[in-house]
Amino acid sequence: MRGSNDRLLAIALLAILVGTASCADGDLDDDDAGDVVMLVNQLTAPPVTGQRQAGTSGTCSVSQVVCQSNLDCAQNEVCTLPQVCFLRVVNWSASLSAEAKNTVAVPPFNDIVMQDVTITYQWVNPGIFTPTFVTGLGNVTVPTGGSNSVQFPPISTDAINNNPAIEGSTANLTLTFRGRTVEGAQVLQTATRTLIVESCQ
Repeated sequence: MRGSNDRLLAIALLAILVGTASCADGDLDDDDAGDVVMLVNQLTAPPVTGQRQAGTSGTCSVSQVVCQSNLDCAQNEVCTLPQVCFLRVVNWSASLSAEAKNTVAVPPFNDIVMQDVTITYQWVNPGIFTPTFVTGLGNVTVPTGGSNSVQFPPISTDAINNNPAIEGSTANLTLTFRGRTVEGAQVLQTATRTLIVESCQ
């Protein structure tokens, strides 16, 4: 009788240990985490280019009237257009993959449909502040066990053009890619890169 009780106690202890292990795994792979993990395999990060060009608005040489061409000025006057630094945002590209965490992760249910990327900035020049930028990724699908690429601007055109101090500056970026599996679980991955803004020559 005592041997039977010992066996029952051992089975009960084993059940508790198995249950504890399952809970630990659940902390890593909860219902919202999905059965796949998103990986950023490659991130191509070209700089914001700078080029000095004639502005679209200037002043007439004598009257100082605002003009866009010589036609806006009186006879024998010349419309002088100042040289302006134009900064152009070049899209970045990221190669993403969806890796299975377990045998449950199968296409198409665990394919990741990309939603957006949230970008935060830490400029080397502490006087520059850029608000967090969120941009969509076009619902690109990353298949389970496979990869795909997305393109996106690393910063908004408004942010670049509204702060002259950004010309020639550098920022450390944190990028959080967000997607959702076809079955509805949210998947996140974070990467870091440096944004370089060229100076106009």
